[in-house]
Amino acid sequence: MRFTSIITGVSLLLLPAAANAHTALTSSSPAKGAVVTSFTELRVRFSERVEPNYTSVKVVGPDGVAVAMGPLTPVDTSRNREFVALSRSAVTRPGVYTVTWRAAGKDGHPATGSFTFSVAEPARPSVDSLQRAIPVEPPIPSHADTMTVHAAESTTPSSSPVAVAVRWLNFIALLGLIGAVTFRLFILPRALAGPGTVQMLTAAEHHVWRFAAVATLVAVIALVARLILQSVAMHGAQNAFDGDHLRMMITSTRWGQAWLLQLVATVAVIVTLLVSRNARETRHAWIVSAAAVATLAVVPALSGHASAVDRFGAIAILSDIVHVTAAGLWLGTLAALITCGLPATSHAGAGQPDPRIHAVAQLVDTFSRLAVVAVAVVILTGVTNAVLHLHALADLTSTAYGRTLFIKVATLLVVLGTGFYNWRYVRPSLATAESTGRIVRSASIEITAGILVIAITAILVALPTP
Repeated sequence: MRFTSIITGVSLLLLPAAANAHTALTSSSPAKGAVVTSFTELRVRFSERVEPNYTSVKVVGPDGVAVAMGPLTPVDTSRNREFVALSRSAVTRPGVYTVTWRAAGKDGHPATGSFTFSVAEPARPSVDSLQRAIPVEPPIPSHADTMTVHAAESTTPSSSPVAVAVRWLNFIALLGLIGAVTFRLFILPRALAGPGTVQMLTAAEHHVWRFAAVATLVAVIALVARLILQSVAMHGAQNAFDGDHLRMMITSTRWGQAWLLQLVATVAVIVTLLVSRNARETRHAWIVSAAAVATLAVVPALSGHASAVDRFGAIAILSDIVHVTAAGLWLGTLAALITCGLPATSHAGAGQPDPRIHAVAQLVDTFSRLAVVAVAVVILTGVTNAVLHLHALADLTSTAYGRTLFIKVATLLVVLGTGFYNWRYVRPSLATAESTGRIVRSASIEITAGILVIAITAILVALPTP
């Protein structure tokens, strides 16, 4: 039992958000590697919508001195993908110019990159060339001039080990809370409603309250850590705790607004837990807590890669919300069952038939009905998310993201097979004390197999989508 609890905790800890979309520079004018005679403006276009307040470019000339450029202005404010900055005067000094860009996507993940172009010494014009008009500015690059920035040319702090660990903490808290409220409101009242279950029900309620309290504590830690890491990524370590910078990040970016929503929902969970700790009638407090937890389930979609999807953005966000919720109903409730429900059955009194065996069977049966639906929803929304982020079926073999996703799906089949075995063969045999230990062991195998899937998902976090 203790081993199972550890495995469950590690499983939830390792669960990260889905793979983050990485902002990349797709084209520029002047283009990467271009040779021009002069330039008066710099245009950049990104792979996704970005936050204007956290998007900037810097042009450094061959002498190492920055070129005086005006503010970077969105070309289309409704899209926030293409920007232009005008120089104070035409730049004609020959040499290599380096452009360094920085942008933060709607998912809140900042990225940086750089490229170079050259200003050539103007050729001495001939008599014939004087009769032809020479453009002063280079044209906007065509599709053939599109500059793709690969991972080596674009960096983002979102893939750092610390950032990944904080995301894991955030998800362990979310899935744990989803499991706690689901187990308390829907599993316990149905499974332990018969005569002689009062002591078991009381013990289980006590265990699940502590389970939710631990998950809430982890949620608070993750909440604070997310804000600090995001501010460091956006503003640098020196300005990370500056009040004005924090206020701008929270109020003017989608990531900040999602974080604020998470803060409010977390506070609501804390209040409801404190109320349910001392009140005699706790169901209403748990219902309010469930509403707050449902709000928390929305946050990953609003501050993650789903928010950066241009086409079918609403579908991407909805699918992500349902995906996270279903995962919590499955893994989170399974964790609550193993750590809260099954231990509480030891408080059963003596009798014929054994009330503990009956209680275990009822708990597992009630959970199984929920798990079957939750697993189906996880699969359906997972496929939807993959379709939204893979441009073609060939991406499964031609890109690192696709190959890793393919391995994840293959491993998931093992988890599903184990779960099917537990549901089809182990669950119906819960009629003896030995079978109770069997369900614990088989659930441990299912969760252990799930750890492999979650570990592969963790790798996807650091990979850009095709």
